[in-house]
Amino acid sequence: MADEVVFKNEHGSVTNHDDGTATVDTKYGSATLHADGSATVKAGGVRVETDSEGGDPPVTVEKITKVAIDNVIDLESYTMKHGEGVVSYHIVYRGGGEVRLTYRSTGKVLEFRITGLTMGISPEGVVTIQKAPDAAAAA
Repeated sequence: MADEVVFKNEHGSVTNHDDGTATVDTKYGSATLHADGSATVKAGGVRVETDSEGGDPPVTVEKITKVAIDNVIDLESYTMKHGEGVVSYHIVYRGGGEVRLTYRSTGKVLEFRITGLTMGISPEGVVTIQKAPDAAAAA
């Protein structure tokens, strides 16, 4: 059986693939449901992969050129440490949420973890971190 486009219009398409996956493509990105129940969503340089068990999925940012903080007033603490060829940041937000970022002096990201916050990413790879809308309203 070959791939089969089952729906298509000016907004996107749905394709059933011969490997048991189905993909929805739009101008904003794509979502693929795999035969094992896992899923992959790609949009704007970001990829999210879930497994069939659920849980918190990892998010992969394809290109990071800069990390920005939306509003420094939201910060509770900010720690930066330099090691041998490595720089680490730990940022804690008032009312909850934190960022951990570690990278080599070459720019290679070793860890980039955001908890309890939201992020936006531009097409140029600029990641902007901000308080989640419900946390911002409570502060």
